[in-house]
Amino acid sequence: MAQVAFWSPNVKQNGSTSIAAAVASVMALEHEYNNLILSTSFMDQSLESCFFNISKIKNRSSVDFTDVGLDALERLIRSKKISIENLTDYTNPILKERLDLLFSSQKDSIVTYDKIMKLVPGVLHYAESIYDIIFLDVVNGMNDEVQNNLLKNADLIVVNVNQSIHKLDEFFNGIMDIELLKEKKFLLVIGRYDRYSKFNAENLIKKFKYDGKIFTLPYNTQFFDMQNDHRTLDFFIKYLNVKPSDRNGFFVNEIKILSEEILKNIVISTGE
Repeated sequence: MAQVAFWSPNVKQNGSTSIAAAVASVMALEHEYNNLILSTSFMDQSLESCFFNISKIKNRSSVDFTDVGLDALERLIRSKKISIENLTDYTNPILKERLDLLFSSQKDSIVTYDKIMKLVPGVLHYAESIYDIIFLDVVNGMNDEVQNNLLKNADLIVVNVNQSIHKLDEFFNGIMDIELLKEKKFLLVIGRYDRYSKFNAENLIKKFKYDGKIFTLPYNTQFFDMQNDHRTLDFFIKYLNVKPSDRNGFFVNEIKILSEEILKNIVISTGE
């Protein structure tokens, strides 16, 4: 099992969620791994909304969100009833035997939320026996101790920055001040990327003398529209093999490149 954390050093930047959802979708469609994706967000279901119409689900009187996701598993852990056999009963399938989603906590108390987040490593301990890859959308701004533990335990961190030259300058000039990035493998991704900008990936590598590669999540209207319609997986099912000349070709190819680079940087134990 490998853990891949998607994270941004910018507290107000939430592009990591789109990147995590896109990568998980492509990985599920192109490889026969059994994957899990989950978010650590507080009072925010952006990740879940990439795949499910949350408002529609909540309007169903028969649905109780405390019976799924982290909130349900938190009760199982405290009562010592969690097991490898029952963990998947509390996840939601996105693509059968390829990608499951674990709903984030729905608690509206930050104190309760912090307590639940501290139990996430325990949940992942059981999940690693079931899933080949776990994708973690790690929200900046949560409890520092919890956030740092999740990032430290990840096999790879996908770091998301935006294309603002001011934010990029802050990142590149302070990259070695981020302790986690000194000791962990990470990939750098620019979200909502404009390849026609003066500050494209190639020029940024030269400008900041960066010795790594910069990956991108290009801005794509159709992708973000379908994501807002809770159809992230449908987008990639429809456009996974489009030609480069297609309006979505560049976007899809960049996500494929990032996904393959992630696989190169993790070791997956499938038990075979």
